Amino acid sequence: MGGYIDADASDFQDTKNSLQQAIEAADPDNAESIKTLNNEFQSFLNSITTIVNSSNFNGVNLINGQGNGLSFLLDTDGDTINICEQDLTVEGLNLSQYLNWTDTDGNIIPGITASNASQAITDIQNVIKKINKVSCSLEASSHLLSDHELFVDHDHQHILDMFI
Repeated sequence: MGGYIDADASDFQDTKNSLQQAIEAADPDNAESIKTLNNEFQSFLNSITTIVNSSNFNGVNLINGQGNGLSFLLDTDGDTINICEQDLTVEGLNLSQYLNWTDTDGNIIPGITASNASQAITDIQNVIKKINKVSCSLEASSHLLSDHELFVDHDHQHILDMFI
């Protein structure tokens, strides 16, 4: 579990850093600035999609918004660990309105334009915070699962000891 979202973490971190720099340099009144922001943001969205599609734990994708989460027995008292699934897809993060799109003539229309750049910056910053929060939550669950592994290993050893 440790590293659940870390499959492409260094690439994602680089993309996130580039996007953050573009946000800091963004000027909604400057066309070139908006174009740079849009390009960095499209790369960010592609990274999100790649990570969401390739992340799984025990065969379950906990960040694509299509699962029910996981539950594990933690100890002999019946305590459980519940890991809730999250929706970190572009749609689940409410960012699809910023995707580039192609018109009927085949022209690529940028997702971020002068008219929505300010709102896009706010939305992007909120999404980065959400992704960081979800990543921390999954990391905390990872530590609980380490305890779970100790419980399972100890319980199995205890059973083996009874028969030896």
